[in-house]
Amino acid sequence: MNNNELWTQILSRIESSVSTMIYNIYFKDTTLLDIDNNNTFKIQVKNEFIKNHLLNHFDDLINEKIKEVTRKDYLYELVTSPGELEIPKKKVEDNEYISQLPLEIENNVHNEPVMNVVDEVFPDYNDNLNPNYTFENFVVGNQNSIAYTCAKAVADQPGVLYNPLFIWGKSGLGKTHLMHAIGNEIKHKYNKRVLYISSKQFKEDYQEIFANKNTNTTLLSAFKKKYYDIDVLIIDDIQFLSSAEKTQEELHNTFEAFKPFQKQIIISSDTSPDDLQKFEDRLKTRFAWGMTVQISPPDLELKIKILKNKMAGHETAEKIKPEVLEYIASNSQSDVRHLEGIINRLYLMILMNPNEEVNLEFVQKYLIEEINNNIYAENSVEKIKKAVADYYNVTVDTLKSKKRKAEINKARQVAIYLCTMNTDETVERIGLSFNRDHATVIHAREKITEDLKNSEQLKQEIKEIKDKI
Repeated sequence: MNNNELWTQILSRIESSVSTMIYNIYFKDTTLLDIDNNNTFKIQVKNEFIKNHLLNHFDDLINEKIKEVTRKDYLYELVTSPGELEIPKKKVEDNEYISQLPLEIENNVHNEPVMNVVDEVFPDYNDNLNPNYTFENFVVGNQNSIAYTCAKAVADQPGVLYNPLFIWGKSGLGKTHLMHAIGNEIKHKYNKRVLYISSKQFKEDYQEIFANKNTNTTLLSAFKKKYYDIDVLIIDDIQFLSSAEKTQEELHNTFEAFKPFQKQIIISSDTSPDDLQKFEDRLKTRFAWGMTVQISPPDLELKIKILKNKMAGHETAEKIKPEVLEYIASNSQSDVRHLEGIINRLYLMILMNPNEEVNLEFVQKYLIEEINNNIYAENSVEKIKKAVADYYNVTVDTLKSKKRKAEINKARQVAIYLCTMNTDETVERIGLSFNRDHATVIHAREKITEDLKNSEQLKQEIKEIKDKI
């Protein structure tokens, strides 16, 4: 058996032990040059980056597979050849996924303007963490205690427990706070490289590679350095990658790249993995690998705790009567951001009216508008869909379907119109809930708005539906 045949057998066993992507990046282009008199395999690899990664992360695997095939305890040595660290001559096209190429491309064959593009698109490392979001100032209650406990566990043992950690719940309930808290804790406790990023930014970074056709290989290297050369990746609002097939493919590849090195991934969404619209099934499966936890809207007790926490240490807090907090908590929406807004408004009114007692009458006099916003916020998309479906004698699934009969289309447009006018959801999120894009949502809103100008019957129908919401 010659060296090529021997190494092919060893590679075959390695290939069955790692993902296809990992094999293609680190092992596929290796060559067994020789077996010297000291029983040492001399294995050639493409560059120093791959050499270091194999030594640091796959040393045991290589030794194991060599022994399996040879039945002997050989040593091995990794070597590189001059001239191997070049920019790939192959152009990266839109339909080629970037994780198939090596991370470090050291020889810059481009001129200075190319590097300026890279610096602009991928500036120096910044973890994007908000230092004000910590575990210490996160208020824990029944509705978020499980998420909090899992977040603490991840911060204590990143990459070991709950990987990935998937946190979901409505906007404004503390998902982002928890994710930043995890990142800050890991950063300070273990000095690891953490990156917090929105899904929108991840998508834009990926698309920049193909927007600059003449520099995409260099941008590719910068992208991989930004997202692969870290220990913890935190992605907020993953639901906005709906229908972004190529970006989803790259995210899947990122999962695969992180897995062998026990790098931690943390994700947030406004819905559970199973309910994500227009996502690849294999990606949703990856989301469910570790731990999925929900943060629910706070109850009265938790809202009061949140209000007290927000007021702690403020110079005007002592002026506020206890019944004021209970009144605000009882009548405000279940949204931490909304509670913060009310408190900020309350402080302003106290400063503007320093001689008035801060009691129930004070709150009802100066904060009635903010508190009444609760009625608006509670008109959820799902609630509206159910009310419209019942009114027009169809099902919610029918509203979300592709059926285009006139009566179904009208019901769907009415539901979309009401969602845009009576919730604070974006047109993108409303579109997702109806399995439509944002352009369809805008068209439906404009269509019903125009029809209302000339149809008393439609006005009456919408009034009756709103009375049921």
